[in-house]
Amino acid sequence: IAVPATRLADLCDQFPQIAHAMTAEQHAQQSRIHHVAAEIAYTAVPQRLARLLLRLDERFGHPRLHGDRIINKRITQAELASMIGTSRKSVAVILGDMRASGIVEIERKRVVICDREALAAVAAGAAIASLCDHVDLDGNLLIAHDPWPGVELVDGVQVPSEEPGLGVRQAVPRPR
Repeated sequence: IAVPATRLADLCDQFPQIAHAMTAEQHAQQSRIHHVAAEIAYTAVPQRLARLLLRLDERFGHPRLHGDRIINKRITQAELASMIGTSRKSVAVILGDMRASGIVEIERKRVVICDREALAAVAAGAAIASLCDHVDLDGNLLIAHDPWPGVELVDGVQVPSEEPGLGVRQAVPRPR
């Protein structure tokens, strides 16, 4: 709707609640813009993508028979990229990593969340890492008798566990 400025000023004089509602909406928009700008400036792309997928799941997600969830909205990689302020190529690479880890699948331009806990962990882990100068995420590999093994080191490369969720399982207690 287009309203000439003079008519809008008259309406605001006549109905102050219109001016109040417009001011509140402008403030809300500025807050959203500030939040998005801060997220782009201070948050890693994998975290932003994970957070976006979790928000889309809350809004459009539906459970499926196999225990996974489908975001019932067709969405392209370019659209995902524009929503988090990055390139389509970056989204493609990160989604590929998430697919390889069994976190998501893509079916007819719909994202299927196979492991919601792992997706939440990506968002949380990246959140913590972005606040640090140096991150040492392999400390669990230094524990001689880890009570909750998961990730393993194979030829100098961390290999994710096949276990569901965060990928850890309780170790079998050693005899004393």
